[in-house]
Amino acid sequence: MSVAIMVLAHSCTSALERYVPLLDPEQFEVYLHVDRKAALDGYAPLSQSRNVSFVPDRRSVFWGGFSMVQATLSLLRCALQRPENTHFLLVSDDAIPTLPGNDLYRRISSAGIRMTSHVCLPGSEPHARYANYFHFDSSFTTPRWLPAESRYIDEGSLAFVNELQVLRRRGKFPVQIFAGPQWWCLPRDVAEFCLEQYDNNDWLIESFRFSAIPDEIYFHTLAAMHSGAAQPSEPCPVYADFSREPKPYVFGALEDIPAFGDSTLFLRKVKQDGPFLDLYTEKFLRG
Repeated sequence: MSVAIMVLAHSCTSALERYVPLLDPEQFEVYLHVDRKAALDGYAPLSQSRNVSFVPDRRSVFWGGFSMVQATLSLLRCALQRPENTHFLLVSDDAIPTLPGNDLYRRISSAGIRMTSHVCLPGSEPHARYANYFHFDSSFTTPRWLPAESRYIDEGSLAFVNELQVLRRRGKFPVQIFAGPQWWCLPRDVAEFCLEQYDNNDWLIESFRFSAIPDEIYFHTLAAMHSGAAQPSEPCPVYADFSREPKPYVFGALEDIPAFGDSTLFLRKVKQDGPFLDLYTEKFLRG
């Protein structure tokens, strides 16, 4: 049995270069989806590791858009091709483990769903992100700041409008919405279910495609559908500090790092600074 660490990557390689070589290839497989807007060159050193795979189906990922879900599903599709993978952990490239590989493997492989999730009642903010209609997957519709010159509309950019109108006439797929942090770990049966729904339930997928910040509701909702709305067995495996500025707080000193609970497997975000990461590695990652 092995664990698939699935990395949504954009520009941070230093943390990956520290911990990936310390992972036992018999226990871990690492999968990277590098945003199509980013250069692959910076990740070249990782390609030398025999337990690292790069997702060929690279997507341009826009914050708050369905492209984030599609990139994650591309990771799942690749990772599920290896029958030995039993658990699938989603992290970002600016996150780093909080404990050595053997302990990390035991923690992951001994649990079921690791995901903070709560039900969203109609009228709540997360529910409105599903019930209403949004499209953030382009440079001219993203809510993030971009230079005005990059927000031009090219040929075919408005194709989504007709598809959105069709969905509005039909309405959203009726489903109980669950929400929580983007990062999680799923056992194989739940991961397969999330991918099967994407491949076979067109109405559900179109409904999420035109939602807002679906990476915080899609997998949570499908995990609940699969398990009959049961609560996950463990909370979110990735710790991020939203109590300090900038949010999430970027850890760059060992004294700033809190004591980790048993459920915390990764720390996000960490400064991509060589000396700091060397100290972090010695303290947390070398058994």
